[in-house]
Amino acid sequence: MADGRDAGAETALEAARQEAAYYRRLAEEAGRRRLQEAEALNALLVRAQEAERAVQAARAELEQRVLERTAELTATNQALSLEVAERQRVERALRASEEAFRSFMTKFPGLAFVKEVDTTIVFANEGFRTLLGIDPGLLRGRTNAQAFPPELAARFDEDDRRVLATGRPEELEETVEGRTWRTHKFVIHRDDAPPRLGGFSLDVTEARRAEAERRALEGQMEQAQRLESLGVLAGGIAHDFNNLLTAILANLALLKAGPDDDEGAAASLADAEAAARVAAGLCQQLLAYAGRTRAAVQVVDLGALVQDMVQLLRASVSHGLGLELRLAGGLPPLRADPSQLKQVVMNLVINAAEAMGDGGGTVTVATRVEQVGRARLAAAVLGDGLAEGRYLVLEVTDTGCGMDPATQRRIFEPFFTSKFAGRGLGLSAVLGIVRQAGGAIELESAPGRGSRFGVLFPAAEEAVAGAAEGPAAAAWRGSGLVLVVDDEPMVRRAAGRLLRRLGFEVVEAPGGAEAIALFQQRPGQFRAVVLDLTMPDMDGVETLRALRRLEPSARVVVASGHGQEAALARFEVERPDAFVQKPFALEELREGLRAVLEAP
Repeated sequence: MADGRDAGAETALEAARQEAAYYRRLAEEAGRRRLQEAEALNALLVRAQEAERAVQAARAELEQRVLERTAELTATNQALSLEVAERQRVERALRASEEAFRSFMTKFPGLAFVKEVDTTIVFANEGFRTLLGIDPGLLRGRTNAQAFPPELAARFDEDDRRVLATGRPEELEETVEGRTWRTHKFVIHRDDAPPRLGGFSLDVTEARRAEAERRALEGQMEQAQRLESLGVLAGGIAHDFNNLLTAILANLALLKAGPDDDEGAAASLADAEAAARVAAGLCQQLLAYAGRTRAAVQVVDLGALVQDMVQLLRASVSHGLGLELRLAGGLPPLRADPSQLKQVVMNLVINAAEAMGDGGGTVTVATRVEQVGRARLAAAVLGDGLAEGRYLVLEVTDTGCGMDPATQRRIFEPFFTSKFAGRGLGLSAVLGIVRQAGGAIELESAPGRGSRFGVLFPAAEEAVAGAAEGPAAAAWRGSGLVLVVDDEPMVRRAAGRLLRRLGFEVVEAPGGAEAIALFQQRPGQFRAVVLDLTMPDMDGVETLRALRRLEPSARVVVASGHGQEAALARFEVERPDAFVQKPFALEELREGLRAVLEAP
């Protein structure tokens, strides 16, 4: 029984053990499954966390991108707003500009136009209607050839194409149907399109007429000032001429009475001739100074010019005043009109003399050459824009009353005069002459300390022309018949005697009509004619024309007391073959006849 119970117990125990093992295995299996599930869950959690982090990173990146894009969109929006605002401003400015352009074109007191490269007119303003009576609408779409007369169109074509080809603006002056127009043409460049030609034209007819009148008035004023200063010279010149005539008449009286010997006769003749030549020189200087000779710019020796004027200068200075010359030698020449230079010298000397009045003093005239810099030129009247370099200085100083600054500022004004200040005669003419010569004027003065005028002339490179008569010319003699035509009997007789001394036979005529009659009576017999320019009834110009009609090859020497250029300028059609200046002597007449008869 006990063994049975033990066996049963063991069996039950074994079963219990097996059951326990079974449940243990189930527990272990469940534990493994839970562990696996835990591990799987843990892996899921890890992946979930990684996914969460990835999501957060993606969200952050997305948010950053959103922020950046938002910023970009904001900036773009602001830029678009600014661009829209700028475009609106530009459109408003363009509308305002177009309105201003239309207003300008409407009110512009001239012609305005725009053309294509083929000269087709694309714009013409209302000035064409108001000034020319041409409807601007009819001009648009037409070329120069279609819109204007042929000659005018050809001129416009040439100008337009030249401006378009060079690209440089040009200012032109054109005369159309008696009106003068100043036109400014220029190129209008365009993006992605051929250029166009623009232009403006102003009617300057009245301006040009006024300018011509102004020049004429200035010329009249200059001439009046010359004559005014000649009035100052009259007393001194009369004194000098009386002295010269005294010398001539006294020596001629000695010859007429019979000289003591040949030496005395020769001396009397030499003195009379010298006095006559001095008088002739004074007459020529007066004619040149008064402007009765033709103005001509040439190379001038300033020192020689002043030296030749000494007698005139001394005559213009009263006897209580001194005249001192300080003329440097070896000066370079200058380019100017000699008669105008003489006017400058004379006006400055006369003004200096008037500055001193009756109180005595000295007028000093000096010439020299100096290197003048820009600073000195800038401080001088008319000096702005002149180039530095060598300048001839003509200086006139006085010991008179001087001028205050207010007078100095007005001293070159036309018609300004201030006798108490000692200036005012002809200085505006001096200013005009110096301006034409490309020079400048320095002025230094103070009340009670006198005045200094320094005229600066640019030095020229050319040499002063000169000529000398050789022995062959002095020994020259002629032959044949010469006709002398002059209304003054003493001149005819004197010229006849000189010509006979030269070997010629002489026939005299008192006027042009008589000369023509002699030519008709003795055709082809006269080798030459000595013809006076100024005669009553028929002057030298008419006589020469008539003689050449009778004999086209007639050789004529014109004699005149006027300067050569002024005299010859009167012969516009028929020109004489030579000129002799009155008063003439044997040498001058011989040279004139020799030039005519030896010419090919």
